[in-house]
Amino acid sequence: MQLGVVALFFEPLGVFAPTAKTIMGYPYSPSSVAAILISAVLGLLVNLSTFLVIGATSSLTYNVVGHIKTVIILTGGVVFFGDSMSGKKFLGILFAMGGIVWYSMIKLRESRNSSKAKALKELEQAENGLGVDKE
Repeated sequence: MQLGVVALFFEPLGVFAPTAKTIMGYPYSPSSVAAILISAVLGLLVNLSTFLVIGATSSLTYNVVGHIKTVIILTGGVVFFGDSMSGKKFLGILFAMGGIVWYSMIKLRESRNSSKAKALKELEQAENGLGVDKE
């Protein structure tokens, strides 16, 4: 019974009967191995960039970056490959871009406000530290 269950999981690998449609029986060429290795390295870089973006910003910013990527992919498909731009797709891109711009404006405003507050605090500390009298 257990062998039957294990066979169902390992047969796509071609462990028991390797054929051209299984992983173990696939006729690997140098170009196919190179494509697999390049794909693996690119996957690693995507995961690393995800980790770095979330570490430097926030998970919400990462989601916004993901929406930017989707908009670029959809627009690139239309521009470079002649895909059709249905009204639904265009409206989705429009809403996504609106949300991206809105989020960016909010983040910039927050960043400016925190920078101003930090500069004011440092200025007050410098004035107090130097003994400048406030009048």
